[in-house]
Amino acid sequence: MFADGVSLEMSHAFLRQLGARDPQAVHVVIWDQAGFHQNTETPIEELPSNVRIVSLPPYSPELNPVEKLGDLIKDRIGNILYETLPDIEAAISEKTRPIWHGPERVRSLIGDGWLLTKINSTFNPYRPVLI
Repeated sequence: MFADGVSLEMSHAFLRQLGARDPQAVHVVIWDQAGFHQNTETPIEELPSNVRIVSLPPYSPELNPVEKLGDLIKDRIGNILYETLPDIEAAISEKTRPIWHGPERVRSLIGDGWLLTKINSTFNPYRPVLI
């Protein structure tokens, strides 16, 4: 989903799109404290029933696994002048496409950090969690 800005409304649209993409799955979204992100203190009525939000504490980028994704994208698009918005969207899509198609790339971004440890601590061999 590409948008021309950030807002609480765009965050809501993203959550609805995420929930509709795979209605059988439960989607866990890790949000930081950005003003345009939903937080657990002010829930939205439109939150899909299969979407859960985990709010990170303020000023904790080291806990947010998407920071590594941001670095990956910045490495690809930084210091390049793009003629059009579709050009930069294509460059971002080129770099993120492997993440869409395989959990091994997501796993490499998460690494051995707190999230993987937390998931492994709740591992049930009869109900495996695949990331």
